[in-house]
Amino acid sequence: LFGSSVLELLKLRVRRHVCRGSASGLMFLGRAATGQFFRGASRPKAVLGAGSGIAALALWFGSTSPTSGGAAACSSGGGSTGGGGAGVGSAAEGCSAASASSTSKPEPAQRRTQLLIVRHGETVWNAEGRVQGQLDIALNDVGREQARRVAEELRRLGITERVDAVVSSDLVRASETADAIAELCPRAIRLQDPGLREMTFGTLQGKLSTDKEVHACRSQVIAAWKDGSDIHRAFPEGESAADVVSRGMISLTAAAKMGSCVVVVAHGQLIKWCAIGMEVGEALESQPECAEAMKGARVQDIWKARVPNCCLSVVQYDHGSGRFIPEVWFQDVIGKEAKDDTG
Repeated sequence: LFGSSVLELLKLRVRRHVCRGSASGLMFLGRAATGQFFRGASRPKAVLGAGSGIAALALWFGSTSPTSGGAAACSSGGGSTGGGGAGVGSAAEGCSAASASSTSKPEPAQRRTQLLIVRHGETVWNAEGRVQGQLDIALNDVGREQARRVAEELRRLGITERVDAVVSSDLVRASETADAIAELCPRAIRLQDPGLREMTFGTLQGKLSTDKEVHACRSQVIAAWKDGSDIHRAFPEGESAADVVSRGMISLTAAAKMGSCVVVVAHGQLIKWCAIGMEVGEALESQPECAEAMKGARVQDIWKARVPNCCLSVVQYDHGSGRFIPEVWFQDVIGKEAKDDTG
């Protein structure tokens, strides 16, 4: 019931963004400097998980006016087009859309893409609590059913009719999930991007999360990330949080170039760290600033949030400024039986 409510609101939002973007090819990928994602942007607030977040999301959608001749344009930084996005756990803020002329084509700077970011379905290793990373593990029967349910829900709400592209990691668990969604999207092109792969956990991959060695190593590395003291610290023969944010944001930007409504299927740690990256912004590039930013209430909320299999996040990408505007993170749209192994 909760997930259906979120998607009903999402359906209304998508209907207001029917302007079809170019689908000339992902090119693997149109890459740009990481700094562009945050430059000049005040960091927006986004609905997170459950609880009062649904009320905030309802207010956000309800306060957005339809546009004529193109996508809505709104500012997260108190510009001429309204206040910030919906607040985490709060229904106090909204975002007004700027109306475009019905007789003129919007300028590129006004165009936005809505990214629907889905985590892959369950695998046997998810169920076992085994570290997957970039090892290529297929969906189990539960995961295939989860992928089918997400796809069917999107179709029931009419969202699949408006999807321009379905982009996924090339790991089979994400690819299978994306294929199930793409089958129900009649006009969508289907693409894969290795940049959307899960974080590489190096020597920990394939081991149980409860293993003493794994637990000790993960605790040390994650502690350095969580307090912002060293987000460049990597797992043995693996990646750091900074590595994942860098390639993840590049790949999300490339996916956003594929149209006005794009589904992205990726992995738990990549999605969570991109959420933190959008929240912290340029502070990630400076250790003292990063340490302070990581203490923020919204970052801490993201840390604590579950990222269950086949959860849905919604982010707007503004083509004019090259920045991301989060709307909702980690909504569980298939039920509480979904696994969360993101730590």
